[in-house]
Amino acid sequence: MVALLALSLTSCDWATFHSGPSRAGWQSSESTIGLENVSQLTQVRSYPGAFTPPVVVGGVLYSLTGGGILQAFDAKGVGCTDPPTVCSPLWTSSGQAGRSITVDKGKVYAAGISGLQVYDASGCGSSPKVCAPLWTTGTFANIGPGSPAVVNGVVYVTGLRSTLPTPGNAYVIAYDANGSENCIGTVCSPLWRSTAAPTDVLYSQALAVANGLVYAVEESRVVAFDVNGCSGSPCSPVWRASAPSSLAYGGPAVGNGTLFVAGYGGKLYAYDAAGTDGCSASTKTCSPLWSASVGDTRNTPAVANGIVYVTNVSGGLRAFDATGCTGSTNVCAPLWTFHPPNATGTAVTGSPAGANGVVYTVAPDSTFYALEAAGSIGCSGTPKTCSPQWSTNPGKSSTDASPAIVDGTVYWNSGTVSTTWAYKL
Repeated sequence: MVALLALSLTSCDWATFHSGPSRAGWQSSESTIGLENVSQLTQVRSYPGAFTPPVVVGGVLYSLTGGGILQAFDAKGVGCTDPPTVCSPLWTSSGQAGRSITVDKGKVYAAGISGLQVYDASGCGSSPKVCAPLWTTGTFANIGPGSPAVVNGVVYVTGLRSTLPTPGNAYVIAYDANGSENCIGTVCSPLWRSTAAPTDVLYSQALAVANGLVYAVEESRVVAFDVNGCSGSPCSPVWRASAPSSLAYGGPAVGNGTLFVAGYGGKLYAYDAAGTDGCSASTKTCSPLWSASVGDTRNTPAVANGIVYVTNVSGGLRAFDATGCTGSTNVCAPLWTFHPPNATGTAVTGSPAGANGVVYTVAPDSTFYALEAAGSIGCSGTPKTCSPQWSTNPGKSSTDASPAIVDGTVYWNSGTVSTTWAYKL
């Protein structure tokens, strides 16, 4: 019974950007909020200083301030004033922790310009509770701002720029997640690193890990590496893909054996995540299985239940059959679309996410929307367009908001005003 309880609790977490290491952006365990009641969502709390997308694990909300300070809040409202319901942190980090976070097995991994720093997720015993890291990467400060991925005892991060010293110029850098192997005291060195990236590439997007591979997006292509590294160092890609156009703003998401990435010339591309279909056996260079026009896109797609969702900078949400389409061109039309009534404002960089038949997205005027994920309810016309089931505007600039759905609560963030809002029924 204890084991089953532990499983049920952890399965409801949102442990990193876009939910998990595959970056699918979907909460499979949500059962409280659904189509029948999503219109009843209302703001119940706000958490100040939150610059990064929300991460919620074990009833604790973790975020980083604009200055890189790690904060831990009670997600149920302990330590909050009422009214207005504004929450104070349970504990904070002693200094700059990073630009993105991931929580795994009782540890918080913070990555960014200060390297990788790892904290006890339960905080520390000091008063006031200002906590020091358990271990770090020391003076190495070349880790990219994309959220770390922690899988099977290894934490994966990206290099920041290829112009910085090794291993900062790597696509992927891997460390022992326990802070034991390749560590002297509390300072750790990489287990392995990948080959150098092209000149002047900033890895601002999170890595995705699935199918025994770790995926990174650089200026003109996707690269995939074996999660176990290689016998020598640096490691070469298992496969790579070149898109017709360069400059990828979006991060990778993996679902049902397919890797999705958007932003190449206003396109969504789908690749065989294993690097087999559409790939050269000799060079392991892969072509897209299919593509679609989505417009200028600067975020990570969400994928679940055979559908992939993409929001562009104008707030247009498009839903596609994740298996692609028929035809000689392999250029697919959306199953349905959503166009916000006010598409003017700040470019949307927040990623869509969903749970229990509902997909959530944000518009340029900072309005949050919830739509029926299958494209049946509130939809009409040819091509099919859909209307939202719920919307709200917090009155703050929040077009970078990427939602997290945990235990009957939807969390939205705004790095612009450094706030996370919690919505419940």
